[in-house]
Amino acid sequence: MARRPHRDTAHVELRIRTHYGDLAFFSMIATFGAPEDVTLSEVGVEEAFFPVDGPTEALLRRLSG
Repeated sequence: MARRPHRDTAHVELRIRTHYGDLAFFSMIATFGAPEDVTLSEVGVEEAFFPVDGPTEALLRRLSG
């Protein structure tokens, strides 16, 4: 059953059901510059997905060796 997010959270979780169990991730996007700064207006960095909870993090650490 899907959990409802807390009202004070500022992220959207990606939940994946695998044969290892349910995994939960979030992603972060950072944009640099100000709207009037043409040189930096389109520069953005999107990070990979990060584990949301302890069980997901533990599984990823175990699988990575």
